[in-house]
Amino acid sequence: MTPYANHSEGLSVFLWSHRVRLISALALLISLSGCGLSTPSAAAIPFRSPGVSSRPASSGAPSTPTLILEPGAGVTPWVTLIGHARTGIDLNAYLIDNPAILTALRHAGQRGVPIHVMLAPNPYDDAAAVPHERQALAAIPDCTVRHAPPRFDQAYAFDHAKYLVVNPGTPHVTAIIGSLNFTDSAFDGTNLEAAVEVTGALAQAAMQVFQADWTDQTAGTGPRQTLVLSPGATATWVHLLQSAGPLDMTTEEIGDDPAVLAAMAAQGSNLHLLCPAPASAAAQARLATLAQAGVQIRTLTTPYVHAKTIITASQAFLGSQNLSSVSLQDNREMGVLVSGPDRTVLAAWFAHWWQQATPWTASGASPRTTTPISPSSARPWLPQGASEATVRHLWGSPSRTYPTTYHGQVQIAWVYPTATMYFVGSRLVAVVDH
Repeated sequence: MTPYANHSEGLSVFLWSHRVRLISALALLISLSGCGLSTPSAAAIPFRSPGVSSRPASSGAPSTPTLILEPGAGVTPWVTLIGHARTGIDLNAYLIDNPAILTALRHAGQRGVPIHVMLAPNPYDDAAAVPHERQALAAIPDCTVRHAPPRFDQAYAFDHAKYLVVNPGTPHVTAIIGSLNFTDSAFDGTNLEAAVEVTGALAQAAMQVFQADWTDQTAGTGPRQTLVLSPGATATWVHLLQSAGPLDMTTEEIGDDPAVLAAMAAQGSNLHLLCPAPASAAAQARLATLAQAGVQIRTLTTPYVHAKTIITASQAFLGSQNLSSVSLQDNREMGVLVSGPDRTVLAAWFAHWWQQATPWTASGASPRTTTPISPSSARPWLPQGASEATVRHLWGSPSRTYPTTYHGQVQIAWVYPTATMYFVGSRLVAVVDH
């Protein structure tokens, strides 16, 4: 694939270390007056790291980065930060439908806080999703909505970044950057996710990227002094993967970036890779190549691995980038590098879920042969790992459902007129045409 031409977006530069505090997994009950809505609760036992303090919900923005890890934190950090908004809110969303976040935005608008929301024009190649998002956002006072710039609305280039900036242009600017979409499935305990709340130079850089995209300008090299920004993030990933010592990595996709895959294979048994079970022949073949090189691979069904992290002996990456050429070289994506105590917490978080995961070997059964659903067809395209809610939203209700077993794995089948969907742990693993 030829990389998208907008590589004037520049070079990736590493982030200096910051201290960290981990948001503890406290149950939050939010009263949404007049709406009849409640905040989803975490469905899984959250990871806890002893000796790491949590920030009370009533405090102001933290002076040091605060890790936000799922399952556990829930929607609390986003609702709390939006509640601190006084001068403005900038939100970049690939998907947004979470009632608590929408209600917090509405309350901010009612306080007179100007809100800018930038939406992916065609998330999951489903333009029909955007009107629903716009309808929900239209009920929010003082809220302006725009699509991402045209350069991130291409066949192989998307706005996939997920970040929130509060009080932009002030000394109190604060941002949350990470892997979480603004949807129920990101916060209800069924996903493995990682994000970080930041202030100072990192938050300023996120603000600059948003303002550049809002006005259809390139972000330039400035924000890359502190952020890992796509387009052009491959070099940073390769550098991390060439680090000495043990490496831990989580990824939702087993993509096609040759430089990254080569760097992963070169690490051999030094690399621990945690991902969902491969749902395509291509993903399984790539995993098999990595396994043959000695990479230790485990898969996790619940929670679903949506976090994108690389943890080295000295620093760690977390953000929205997937392991693919499109994500690293063409998309708008945003991530950060952290070190010190926050790297240590991420490493412990990874170790916890690594112990819950199942070793993967290439000798296992081949996945079902699936037929990708063309974005140009009348049937909306579905990504690997789509939630049941996403499938129902895009395809409607199935004509019937039934339990089944595939090579010893319990699955739920949803039958449609033209295809049957197979789910494991409420996540799509295969689509079989009729």
